[in-house]
Amino acid sequence: MNWGVVFKPKSYISVNRPVITGLTKETDVDVIRITSNKMFAVLKGQHNPNALFDIYLHGKSLFEIADRKGL
Repeated sequence: MNWGVVFKPKSYISVNRPVITGLTKETDVDVIRITSNKMFAVLKGQHNPNALFDIYLHGKSLFEIADRKGL
């Protein structure tokens, strides 16, 4: 698990943005995009106000699993 920047392919949604890599082979975690989307959803009243904290708890469990696997 590392921070990285994806440069290719140019059509990738998170190109040139910092992402967390290595949690799974298929997925990079674009923390900025996740936070922005949840923030706007909360402001529109579409999610509960604890949405970011719930994401934090879920991410924390993913990071702990990755640490145990030595990623």
